[in-house]
Amino acid sequence: MIDAVTSMFAMDLDWKRTQPDSVVFGSQKDLALPPGLAFVVVSPEFMKKSESMENKGFYTDFVKLKEKNDENYALTTPPVSIMFGLDYQLDKMLKEGMAARYRRHREMGDLLRAWAKEKLEGIFPEEGYQSDSLAVIKKGDLDFDAFHKVIKSRGYEISNGYGDIKKQTFRVGTMGDLTPADIRSLIGVMDEALEEVKQ
Repeated sequence: MIDAVTSMFAMDLDWKRTQPDSVVFGSQKDLALPPGLAFVVVSPEFMKKSESMENKGFYTDFVKLKEKNDENYALTTPPVSIMFGLDYQLDKMLKEGMAARYRRHREMGDLLRAWAKEKLEGIFPEEGYQSDSLAVIKKGDLDFDAFHKVIKSRGYEISNGYGDIKKQTFRVGTMGDLTPADIRSLIGVMDEALEEVKQ
């Protein structure tokens, strides 16, 4: 089962090679929508396994979900407004083309990787495991709160680290509708912020 929550629609996950049993993602990342829709894709083999499993829970009972889906019936109240947004975003993706979309995200990821290597201590995951939709930047001795305060004052938002590496990193998302021009503009602001917090 692959958690593709930040990579789906931003990176070519090469399904023909990986052949996953299941892929899970949501509406709030690269679809550039509010949270509220969860997507699960399952293989026929996964579905067959689900048929014989007990205590599957409510949201992970894929047999029941498929039965209701085949009846065009929702098990819970659907977030209709987000579904209209999804239709809009999927049309945009088709117009852009997936290869172009993947290139756009790769360019944004490359911009942040180069900046992090030049200005700080690089990207947290080792090469080959880095995301094109989320840069986890090793901050070294940078005072993130002071740095972030400057960035927010210029109208941008990034996030501190998360989990076990919260104190060593901060995060910059390059998801959804963002463009390389947006990231270049952010990098300019981050350069200014670095200068200000050094003073």
